[in-house]
Amino acid sequence: MKFDKNLIENFDELSADELRAKLLEIEFETDKGNNDDEIAKLKAALNKASSEASDFKKQLREKMSAEEKEKAEKEAADKAKDELIAQLQKEQSVANYTAKLIALGINEADAKKTAETMPSGLDDTFFATFNNFKGDIERKVKAEITKGTPRPDGGSDKDEGVTKEQFNKMGYMERLELKKNNPTEYQNLKGGDNNA
Repeated sequence: MKFDKNLIENFDELSADELRAKLLEIEFETDKGNNDDEIAKLKAALNKASSEASDFKKQLREKMSAEEKEKAEKEAADKAKDELIAQLQKEQSVANYTAKLIALGINEADAKKTAETMPSGLDDTFFATFNNFKGDIERKVKAEITKGTPRPDGGSDKDEGVTKEQFNKMGYMERLELKKNNPTEYQNLKGGDNNA
């Protein structure tokens, strides 16, 4: 006896349990008087197929759960790895920026605090600009300090001596200093007069 699947509506879309229930509802026509043995065999085969299908579904669900669990664990491990890499990159960036700021003359504690607040990815342009700014400030401060300081004259070399004209312009204290340091020259410039 051959089974006609057209007897059950939506045969291909039914689950094993639904198919079993539909098959049990069907009454088979028999050609011969009593085919109870054949019907019993078909029902047993159907029960076995339903049981195997159910077991297969259960195994599939368990397998999918194991795969999903493995996938979730892998994603968590990847996330932890990415976070660790990001943390290490931040620490390296802070160390590099701290070193560059110290090189610019900022004390270590302030350099570290500043470096921790700086965004990553700054290039050397920032530090070059800051270094130029620092140089400008140093030049301005130096100019301000030397602004009130008189420029020294070309300097006078004691070996050259003092000219008569320079001697005539000297005040009493300067002449006294010359007399004390170089009495011979003083006498030559004075012209032999002992009234100093």
